[in-house]
Amino acid sequence: MDAINVALSGLTTPDRADRARAAWAAYSATEGGELWDLITDLLHLADVDNEFPDSDYVLDRAVANHQAEAPTWPVPLPKAEAICLAQVHALGQDWVTVGAFDCPRAAADSLRSAMETVGFQPPEIPAHVDDLMDGRILTSNCGFGFRVTISVGFGGDGSGS
Repeated sequence: MDAINVALSGLTTPDRADRARAAWAAYSATEGGELWDLITDLLHLADVDNEFPDSDYVLDRAVANHQAEAPTWPVPLPKAEAICLAQVHALGQDWVTVGAFDCPRAAADSLRSAMETVGFQPPEIPAHVDDLMDGRILTSNCGFGFRVTISVGFGGDGSGS
C-alpha cells in the first residue's frame, strides 16, 4: 500500500528532499551536528512519545519506504571531475602531458625542474609558476613550451563516492 501511495502522491524525490531540507535547516541551526544526529533524535522521539510507534518500527518503516521509492528515482548524472594537466612541448611538436594533478599549483610546481633545465632562471621560477597557474603559456629561449590546462571528464556514478 505504501508503494501505491508513493506512486500516486505526485511528489518526486527532489520534492521529498526539499521537505526534509526545511526540517534539517531548522534542526541544524539550533542543534548543529550531522544529518544522522537528526535521524537518531527522531528515533528517540519515537521511543519516548506515545504519539508514535517505537523506534524499531519507525526505522523499519522508513527503510521500507525508502527502498520502495528508490526505483522511481532518476539515474544520477556522472560526476564532473576537473584534472589539471602539466604539459610541455618542443618547438613545432604536439603538447605532451607529463602529469595530472588535483590543483593548478601542483601541476605548475611539477614543471619547475624542466623549466630550469631549458634555461629559466631559478629566481624567476616562482613567478613563472604563478603565470602557469593563471593559464599563461611560457616558452623558453630554446623553444620549449610549458602550460597547465584543466581537463574536465566524467567519472564515477554521481554519488560522490
